[in-house]
Amino acid sequence: MRLVLAFAFSAERLAALRLAALVAKAQVKEVTPEDFCRRLGFLANMKGFAGEEISPQAEKEELPREEFVYLAGFDRPGLDRFLAAVQRGKLRHIDLKAMATPVNVQWTPLRLFKELRDEHSYMGKMNKKLLTVHSQQKEEQQ
Repeated sequence: MRLVLAFAFSAERLAALRLAALVAKAQVKEVTPEDFCRRLGFLANMKGFAGEEISPQAEKEELPREEFVYLAGFDRPGLDRFLAAVQRGKLRHIDLKAMATPVNVQWTPLRLFKELRDEHSYMGKMNKKLLTVHSQQKEEQQ
């Protein structure tokens, strides 16, 4: 079963996410702040995960306000359909997204968010550097 865990989505964007998920034959599960202390594997209904709280300090930390998604059970064609539906629909994009992996299923949503935010920031800086180098090379060629 394909499942999209949705974090910090507005009601309007959550409805658009549900439409995009329909195209990929996936379900959407909105994750509430109370569940930010549970493992992603449990939240994604994976076998072998109990619902114990593993990070009670998550309640004390500031919860993310940026939306992000966690995709479980997707094969490549299903992922492609979902991402295309996001781009064509009202959502247009979701900056922070992750696929379920053997490593991140053990994480909490808060840890996932921090990793995604750091990765997104790093990639943005790298893209900016590449654009600068490319533009400098063009200027030198002229």
